[in-house]
Amino acid sequence: MKRAVLILSLIAVSSAFDADKFLSDNCAVKYNLFNYGSKIKEITCQNFQLTEQEAKHFEREHFSFGDSIKTIVFKDCELAALNDNVFSKFPGAKKITIENCKINLGWSKEEEKQNATHPAIEKVTITDSTIKNSVGSNAFAHLFALKELIIRNSDFEHKIIDGKLLEGSKALKILKITGCGIEDIDKNAFVNLSELEVLKLHTNKLKALHPTLLRNNRKLEIVDFSGNEIKEIPLNASFLTNYVFFPDNIQKLNLSHNLINHIENKNFKNMRKMYYLDLSHNNIDGLSDGCFDELFDDSGRIKAFLFENTLDLSYNSIKYIGRNTLFSRKPKYLTRLDLSHNKIEEVGALDNIYKLKFLDFSYNNIMKIDMSSKEKLKDGAILTGNTFLIE
Repeated sequence: MKRAVLILSLIAVSSAFDADKFLSDNCAVKYNLFNYGSKIKEITCQNFQLTEQEAKHFEREHFSFGDSIKTIVFKDCELAALNDNVFSKFPGAKKITIENCKINLGWSKEEEKQNATHPAIEKVTITDSTIKNSVGSNAFAHLFALKELIIRNSDFEHKIIDGKLLEGSKALKILKITGCGIEDIDKNAFVNLSELEVLKLHTNKLKALHPTLLRNNRKLEIVDFSGNEIKEIPLNASFLTNYVFFPDNIQKLNLSHNLINHIENKNFKNMRKMYYLDLSHNNIDGLSDGCFDELFDDSGRIKAFLFENTLDLSYNSIKYIGRNTLFSRKPKYLTRLDLSHNKIEEVGALDNIYKLKFLDFSYNNIMKIDMSSKEKLKDGAILTGNTFLIE
């Protein structure tokens, strides 16, 4: 049976209504008209305007919408004062979805923040919206149960993720802020997110990453900084001699479509659990010897056998590949290496990388191949689009 949908107008409706989905399409609806029955599972508010004055009145009302409502959806709304006191009227809500709205994130007064309640909301999704985010605002800081936050294709007034925004969201496991034009991230933005497993910040305008940005995110497994303007991967901070920027638990890392020009041999130190690294579409023209030595090397990983272990260096400016250029020893579990669409002119000895399931040297400028590598490259390597061809 299809779920019923109620379109609410200002006409009185029977309190016996027991549909499980509820739609408000009138911005002038009074709040007490929402309180219908105990079987409503989802409320959708369209063309709804919540001014700061209305929000304060809303907060003072001594009622709630009941534990049955699990999802709240705002579409084409103006939400001038969206905070935890508003969400507290939905004590059973687990999911908030905001689409094509104008939102003001943050608190107008310090005392309001101190008196905030902490609803059990686990997932917030904001898409195609305009977001007013005053520096120092902490709209999500008191959502203590928040596990997943997704913000995509939205326009932030201030193009920064500051240290306050998520300071209390200690249960957060998935964070995706993509296509939002973010230009900077405060070094303390993720300091309290010790449970974070997935971090996706692709398709923004980040130019640099602070060396200690991920210092407390040791459970990270998937990281995506692709589609930014990052020029270098941070090395260890001067005051933390043993610190490495990327946590060693990361298994999938995407840094493609940036402006990175060099890879140091300490950039990926101790990252033995890695099974996928994408550095394609950068400006890489320098590779320190053995810079990928500690990748694809964890024999205890079941993912080493379930996934194609991939290193993608295509569409860069690499000119030479030799015996130790990528690995000073043969990687245990690497299966795919893509070096296509570079500027490689010479290939030296390939003792460490030749027996791979997929090895692509296509569309380079290869003129010279080491004698010891000729026979090895005949066995499955892709060499199309080069000046020199092995016969």
